[in-house]
Amino acid sequence: MSSAAPLIRWAGAPAPFLAAGRLTLAAAVLLPLALLGPGAHFESWRARHYLRTVISGLFLGAHFLLWIASLGLTSVASSVFLVTLHPVVTALLGWVFNRDRLSARLWWALAAAAAAALTMVLPDLVARGAGGGAGAAGARRMLGDVLALLGGLAASGYFLLGRAVRRECPSTRAYAGLSYTVAAAAAWGAVAATRTPVAGLPAHSYAAVLLLGLGPQLLGHTTFNWALRRLPAAPVAVAITGEPVGASALAWLAFGEAPPASLAVAVPLAALGIYLATTAPGRAGEPAESGLQPPLPG
Repeated sequence: MSSAAPLIRWAGAPAPFLAAGRLTLAAAVLLPLALLGPGAHFESWRARHYLRTVISGLFLGAHFLLWIASLGLTSVASSVFLVTLHPVVTALLGWVFNRDRLSARLWWALAAAAAAALTMVLPDLVARGAGGGAGAAGARRMLGDVLALLGGLAASGYFLLGRAVRRECPSTRAYAGLSYTVAAAAAWGAVAATRTPVAGLPAHSYAAVLLLGLGPQLLGHTTFNWALRRLPAAPVAVAITGEPVGASALAWLAFGEAPPASLAVAVPLAALGIYLATTAPGRAGEPAESGLQPPLPG
């Protein structure tokens, strides 16, 4: 998943097209496997599962549209760190709606994740407050930060609804395939509404879409959907805070985009949050009604 932000920056294509393309490719692989492949992948589904999956797909589409747009306005490091702030919201709402237990260990993990994200955005906030970011460049960075934060909130809705479905429906390809399809439809709607060009782009833009669909989307996001069957949403969401570290390193190597100095503080905080959330998972946020599920096919 860390390769997503550098690939988006390299693509140089409009955000709605990149979001629609990556989601369409992943959905085109998974949904046919769920509908036509061996096994009854939708056998346990009820009306509530379809409804929750459709809404989660809309959240996912909004997440990508907002986050990809933010990458054109602020740094890769700031955008990716801020979009992964959502574990705090995910944990609180998961506690309310999914009855996920939040241990003291998980609360410390969430605090570390929030501190890491705040560390990344703090320089922009200070610059704006002091008047040093009052120009057009500072305003663009702040807008990018806000879009990334909103994208993170959309991701919270996606993870929470996904957790609610995945606890009862074992097939990863069914849930991911259907949610990706809905998200792709929403993204194509944004393409049409904004009259985003999809033809005549440079060849590397289409290559980037292919890589985004097969790598960060099909392998990366689908892995997290697999994990939601076995873990509450909060530890899974905290694990994603590792993405900015790899994304920042790749952006530095590929584009010479040196990460901000605040990364030196944010990385250890994010690492601490991931460690606390993902070690001894049965004590770090186990669902109230059951322990961890054994591996299941799908």
